[in-house]
Amino acid sequence: MYELVVAVPLLAWLGFHIYRTPAQFARPMLLTWVIAIMIVDLLPVPTNVSMRFSLSFPLQLAVALIYANPAVAGAIAFLGTSDLRELRR
Repeated sequence: MYELVVAVPLLAWLGFHIYRTPAQFARPMLLTWVIAIMIVDLLPVPTNVSMRFSLSFPLQLAVALIYANPAVAGAIAFLGTSDLRELRR
């Protein structure tokens, strides 16, 4: 239930911004950022604790600083974020 409460408004907000300013989401470089974040998220980070760490935060931060529109940065982060546990289901 919590996932729906978070994901549905986020997807509605992103959809509204994509509908309102489609030209900002049609840049080919955005796909490069999504793929880079996906690859970095899937790389394992060895640690001594049972928690999982990801090194994609610096890439997501770079996207947020490069693109002034928060919807573009949010869409890149939403589409690019992945986890190995999702693929093992």
